[in-house]
Amino acid sequence: MDELLVSKISTVNEAYFGFDELPSIVWSRGRIKKRYTRLTLGSYHHKKNEIRIHPLFRERELPGYVLDYVIYHELLHFEDRSRLAKRRRGERVHTSNFHSREHNFPHKREATRYVREMMKNGIP
Repeated sequence: MDELLVSKISTVNEAYFGFDELPSIVWSRGRIKKRYTRLTLGSYHHKKNEIRIHPLFRERELPGYVLDYVIYHELLHFEDRSRLAKRRRGERVHTSNFHSREHNFPHKREATRYVREMMKNGIP
């Protein structure tokens, strides 16, 4: 595992969750293109109990709060893993309860604004 990712997930966990055990966290195999129409910055795989982070964070200088927010978002999925395991096809992953919990991250607005602008203007 990458030191940056392990450090970040530990910091986010200590600040917001307090889980005794954490999922593994790795870089995804995503490619970096100057112009994306859509970009998955992170994902949680409940069967593997693994968070994958887009390598954009490793290869570009982005604000730390953006990576923290992505990890926070994926840890919310980790927290909800029992529901994810029982989820039926077509059932929403991001429920209204999920969104309300997501708003507890103090830099959510700045992080989503940064990502939106990055997608609109091209990756730095």
